Amino acid sequence: MIETSVFGTCSDDILSAFTEHKGFSIRETLHTNVKEDNLPSCVKDTSTLPDEAAASEKCIVLSGINGTGFEVACEAIKKSKHLFVCDIFGTTPEKICKLKKLQKEAGVNIHFSRAGRLMPGIMAAKRVIRNPVLTELRGSIQLSDYDSQISEIRELLFKMTDAVLTLIPSNHRKIHVKSSSTRKGVIGLVSIRIEFENGSIANLLLTTVSEDKEVTARIYSTGQSCSTDTSKSYITVSKILFSKTGGSLKNITFPVKESKYLLKEEIKGYHSSITCKSGYSGNTEYVQRWVTLTHDILDKTVHSNHPGTD
Repeated sequence: MIETSVFGTCSDDILSAFTEHKGFSIRETLHTNVKEDNLPSCVKDTSTLPDEAAASEKCIVLSGINGTGFEVACEAIKKSKHLFVCDIFGTTPEKICKLKKLQKEAGVNIHFSRAGRLMPGIMAAKRVIRNPVLTELRGSIQLSDYDSQISEIRELLFKMTDAVLTLIPSNHRKIHVKSSSTRKGVIGLVSIRIEFENGSIANLLLTTVSEDKEVTARIYSTGQSCSTDTSKSYITVSKILFSKTGGSLKNITFPVKESKYLLKEEIKGYHSSITCKSGYSGNTEYVQRWVTLTHDILDKTVHSNHPGTD
């Protein structure tokens, strides 16, 4: 059993998945239960590791690396603790670079959870369409005040860019961003085009017009396309079938695994990487690409946002 301490406010789904996994033992002494008979969702918030955790724990589960969480992460790695970070929000390219440097020196595993960001339908689409030529995603943002809207755009972008990078195994080459705004400076529409080194294209559209809050996606490759969104338990694949009489279009549906299942698989893989020395040291390389791309797009969005008309 791997002794584990949790710091910060983590989702009940993540704590449940850790508790149900036979390989992890969560330290109850560091928890504050919200309700009796419920799994803990809030734990001791501190900028340093308690002495007991520094002495015995092999793994640290951290809610995020925003604020004092980054200090805890650095200290945990220096004390040879494997790290599981529950939320990507608040992560910056600079923080990832420092964590990677400390990780290399300490020889530990760092894994950032994608729970809550990753679209299950995208994982299903990835198994069907291996090399997409064009990926299109659409999501909606609130028409609120500027500061609140930037935070919401960042949140939505993390979900969209994770979907894109999951589907396209290549580094991005160019980013083109166009955004419009009202006279009050509130963003009304953001159009993003990402060109990848392998020739793939991803188009992202953030709009305030749609009433549908779900992120929708269409993925195209030669001879077939796929559609999915965050509300469906299946994906639809349209495939061109050729026969002696010509081509015909056939729609096929594939089931989608639930988010909780993907989370359990994520934690199972994390446990295996620690205990079996599988060679997987975590996903910091991927997260660095993910965070860098998201921040580049956000920076271009803010700077391309010029007052327009209501």
